[in-house]
Amino acid sequence: MPLPRSRPVLSALTGLLLLVLPGAAQAAEPPGDASASGPSVYKQYCAACHENPALRAPTIEALRQTSPESLFYTLSVGRMQAQAKDIPPDQLLALVDWLTGRNEAAEGWIARAACPAPLAPADLDPPATIASWGLGPDNARTLTAEAAGFTRAQVPDLELVWAMGFPSTSQMRSQPVIVGKTLFLLIAELSRVFAIDIDTGCLRWVHASDAPLRTSLSYLTLPEGGRKVLVFGDSGARVHMIDALTAERIWMTDTALFDESMVTGSPVAHEGRLYVPVSSYEISKAQNPQHECCRSHGAVHALDLSTGEILWTTPMMRPAEKTRLSSVGTQLWGPSGAPVWTTPAIDARRGLLYVGTGENTSAPATDTSDAIVALDLETGAVRWVFQATEQDLYNNACGFRRSGPNCPDEGEQLDFDFGASVVIARGASGREVLLAGQKSGTLWALDPDREGALLWQVTLGQGSPLGGIHWGLAADAGRVMVPVNDPGTWSEERSAYRPGPGLHGVDIDTGTVLWSRLVAPHCPPEREAHLRRCGSYFGMSGSAILIDGVVFNGTLDGRVFAHDAASGEALWSFDTARDFDTRNGVPARGGAIDNAAIVAAGGLLFVQSGYSMHGQSPGNVLLAFRPAPGP
Repeated sequence: MPLPRSRPVLSALTGLLLLVLPGAAQAAEPPGDASASGPSVYKQYCAACHENPALRAPTIEALRQTSPESLFYTLSVGRMQAQAKDIPPDQLLALVDWLTGRNEAAEGWIARAACPAPLAPADLDPPATIASWGLGPDNARTLTAEAAGFTRAQVPDLELVWAMGFPSTSQMRSQPVIVGKTLFLLIAELSRVFAIDIDTGCLRWVHASDAPLRTSLSYLTLPEGGRKVLVFGDSGARVHMIDALTAERIWMTDTALFDESMVTGSPVAHEGRLYVPVSSYEISKAQNPQHECCRSHGAVHALDLSTGEILWTTPMMRPAEKTRLSSVGTQLWGPSGAPVWTTPAIDARRGLLYVGTGENTSAPATDTSDAIVALDLETGAVRWVFQATEQDLYNNACGFRRSGPNCPDEGEQLDFDFGASVVIARGASGREVLLAGQKSGTLWALDPDREGALLWQVTLGQGSPLGGIHWGLAADAGRVMVPVNDPGTWSEERSAYRPGPGLHGVDIDTGTVLWSRLVAPHCPPEREAHLRRCGSYFGMSGSAILIDGVVFNGTLDGRVFAHDAASGEALWSFDTARDFDTRNGVPARGGAIDNAAIVAAGGLLFVQSGYSMHGQSPGNVLLAFRPAPGP
């Protein structure tokens, strides 16, 4: 069984950040003149990608909204390390300094937003409304009216009651946890978790990490002693557990198997264990012709909930071996890939957990890529595998033109991951079904009692590396809600591509499409000036959520929609792509809505707006809506 390797680089990086980055006490001036060298370093090393829309890299505007700590980490030891390896250290610091603006005032808002003494302790009563990414072990992402605090009839009357902005932030990627009157929110680029009072928006406490954070949060009670805790992962694949009342760290475990490992799907707990999915950013490093592509792969760990000790590890394939030399003479390796982006679904009755995997990043292809994998909860043994797409071999060296030396010659370059987590759902017939949405645009229904045998499939979009069914489904009352992205940018590269972004209601028993609501670009001048490529990024990439028979979802151009789950009738919408006045005094702007951005509790609907990861529009705002009082 492979074990996570030690990485002293993270602790060394922490010390370096304290010396050279803004916001640190007594920060020293970095070598070089930032005003003179920053723009030239950017032009030499960065502009070709970040100013080329076809590559879907974050724009310079998004980079400018990133915290210096997060940007330095990404370039030094994170996913852009290969691209930045030739930048001299003083120029690297100057680049970060120039892009982020050395905003010394960025920390002051935290003290000003602190709750007064009576509100300072975290309020953890009543029990959690939002405790995990899937809102339960089945990943169904469904809330009752009682849990949310408002009904379907009140949805058309939702109105904005407060907004909160976060400095040095370009993407709101982490679904919060809500317990009682406390909303726990992880801001990846700030490397912080915030405990926020939901009525006033004040801060109960702040927990800081020494590396950018990544996953959504999970809230649980430890089996011994009843301690209330939060669990999350960072960009270096370390899993953290902190006390939900005090923010005190309880344990931290390194789960990385490779330098490129990271945790994207949320860790989930079950009967004294924590199950951790492991993904990888080696797909990005493959762009570098000198990178020996590729050796990393996805995995699932089981950790002891109380101690963080790794109990078992299941890799998604055998270790990579040398295969051949690339066209520029670099050693190639394989197999690799099948990262686990998804949050595990827990099937306690069958003693299994289910995860989805991504494509292979190098040859040879394996049968565990683009697949649903069932693992034994106790031992980690693979019980069965359903592969949706064979021979999908893709990395970022392929781009649109399959031209990079590390792009595989074999198979197809599709990038049809399972990014949407598996849902354990029940049809109107009472039969349990596993639902899995793929970036191909296909929704798959599998039989959990026949080792994942296919029941039906329905294709709702044409798919692409950023299209199809991207982040997640929501299921209730015999129906599943399916968002589809299909970005317009893909049709600019492939003339036969006809995007079909929107939302679909599908019958769980039969796969029949009950209704569809497609979305179209909305680009009047005031929105087009605010949104990057307004006419191309407008699909539904983020996860849906069902609240009292109403499905909520957002679009990549910043709109939030509510539709009746039975009929598809439009009930409410709100445009977040604008500037907001905020309770904490931090300038805030909405942008793309992606990942898991919408939750509800205590009579409030919460929406996070901003997501710059793939060249979409950045943003840094948390919005709270409440139904208007009746007459």
